[in-house]
Amino acid sequence: VNMIMRYHHTQDDTYLRETLYPFLREVGDFWEDYLTWRENENRYVIEKDAIDESKAAIGTNPLLSLGFVRMVFKNLLEFSETLNIDADRRDKWKHILQHISDYPTQE
Repeated sequence: VNMIMRYHHTQDDTYLRETLYPFLREVGDFWEDYLTWRENENRYVIEKDAIDESKAAIGTNPLLSLGFVRMVFKNLLEFSETLNIDADRRDKWKHILQHISDYPTQE
């Protein structure tokens, strides 16, 4: 998050090209592999994850992780267009954003 915010505040294209984008692409690679596609529900799910990483809190679709996933793929799309690279990956990233599980709610 801090790295993304640094770029948005500075608009430092060298930082984006040489540091942020390569790192963010690796984070995206992780999430592409970690997310579970539930065909019958037409959505991606985050399983066995927890905000504080304690065994007692492990669950499905932690709120914080859902937010991070959205931030990662939204910015990957924007930055790949800015840098004019990885056009072949954008459809996958868009699919994840369009089909990531909704934020949980409660009453």
